[in-house]
Amino acid sequence: MAVGVALAAGPAAARDGAPSATVTNTLTSEWRAEPPGELTSDDQYGFFLDRLNIVGSAGDLTTNLRVDGMYFIDPDTAGLRSDSRVERVQVRYNLGKLKLTVGDYFKQLGRGLVLSLRKVDELGVDVSLRGGDLAWSGPTLQGSLFAGRVNPANVDLVSQRFLEDTEDIMVGGHGRVAAGAGLFVGGHALFMEREEPIAASEGDDRNTTVGLTFEAPTLTDWLAVYAEGNLQQLVRAGQDSHQATASYVAIDITPPDWAFLIEGLHLNALDHDTLGFEQVGGLNQATQQRFRYNNIPTLERIDMEVSNVEDVVGGRLRAERFFLDGDLVFHANGLFKLEDQGEGEAEVRVLHGFGGFEYVYGQGASRITTNGGYRQAYNTAREEVVKVIAHYDLDWVQHLTGAYGIHLQSLNQFRQLEQGSTGGQLDDNVRGSTLLSVDKAGLGSLTFELGYDTQSQRGRTLFYAGILRYDANDWLQIRSTVGTQRGGIKCIAGICRNFPEFSGAQLTLIIRHGLTSF
Repeated sequence: MAVGVALAAGPAAARDGAPSATVTNTLTSEWRAEPPGELTSDDQYGFFLDRLNIVGSAGDLTTNLRVDGMYFIDPDTAGLRSDSRVERVQVRYNLGKLKLTVGDYFKQLGRGLVLSLRKVDELGVDVSLRGGDLAWSGPTLQGSLFAGRVNPANVDLVSQRFLEDTEDIMVGGHGRVAAGAGLFVGGHALFMEREEPIAASEGDDRNTTVGLTFEAPTLTDWLAVYAEGNLQQLVRAGQDSHQATASYVAIDITPPDWAFLIEGLHLNALDHDTLGFEQVGGLNQATQQRFRYNNIPTLERIDMEVSNVEDVVGGRLRAERFFLDGDLVFHANGLFKLEDQGEGEAEVRVLHGFGGFEYVYGQGASRITTNGGYRQAYNTAREEVVKVIAHYDLDWVQHLTGAYGIHLQSLNQFRQLEQGSTGGQLDDNVRGSTLLSVDKAGLGSLTFELGYDTQSQRGRTLFYAGILRYDANDWLQIRSTVGTQRGGIKCIAGICRNFPEFSGAQLTLIIRHGLTSF
């Protein structure tokens, strides 16, 4: 294994304010052993990824620089490529209520239905916009104008494949006005043109989307409302293709000792049978699918697959009841949605109910959270169930003595999946992971992970791994994983990735250093 070295560099100077910088170097080294089975993917190879982050500030000026370097040893799988480059660079200047950002930045419009460029390390998602953003933030008016080209990180942390920059063009803006009595009315617009159209010989692909938002975060002491509506014009191959709409509403009701959340979502194509609301860009070589630049609220909020994010109508109700001054909370959730509504055999009805509780005790040092539920997907045209998932999760933190504690996590799914696209018998399978760790505050943790998956592509059903996190001191953290881990779909806040099975060893060194003078 290699050792990470932190390099120091100073930020750009400003007219006033003491210059400072924070340097973080993260080195990840892996050796992947070929798992048992007849598949030829994920062959044996070594992998090193070094990320150097330098954040500097001086007065109203802030700079951010990230350099990525990756190196492979004996890679046999296509797409594994050694490379080094300046991956992220940003300069931000604050001038009172006005803020100018140049370089790479993340951006979201509304609740993400139209645009959601962000970084989710757990899923290997890291997509920015490289260009400029001019934002105004006043007491009654907030807004921004932005433009740039989409810039995904060039190494996919899940598959470790090299990703080419999509260079898709985006121009947009948003504004929000305080309308009095705690009400806010806003609007946004986005134009996107794909650098590489789906049918390049036929003409350009571009989308134009406009939307309105209404927010009442303090309508009363117990009521808050958010609503958003969008209209989209999609042009493919240089010709008008279709229009689509996207709308979302969230209502929070909080009477004493209760909390209710009501959500509604509707994505619909106005004049097309199979296409819906979308914000799809260039090709992601790791997934062999196109990048999705928006993040539709899933209505589910737990670790479940998101099967459709273009043509959906549905709603969700969540109810919470608080006891013992909020230390004990019971919750129940119900979901109903139709996917591909009115599209014959493609139409699917999804029902999902789940509930559980959370209890915090020991003066806040311990807690237990558990929930379980049942989800069914039903093809309305064929009148057949196509998927069933029963799930149960547990998360328990128990303080022992002093700085010591134990942490038990268990996620379990019992699944029935349709075999083939034309119907047939449901195939039973189970999968899940249980992790037991011993923690010491200020020192780290040692974890044993047991995974199981009866649908594993390689025939393996049990997976074992040891995980170490060691906080050596204020400037060095060490993380290591040795063993095997199951693959499968993992979802966080509506973004899903299919993870490959892992067999081998990984070591990550994180070095931080803060500089206050030069």
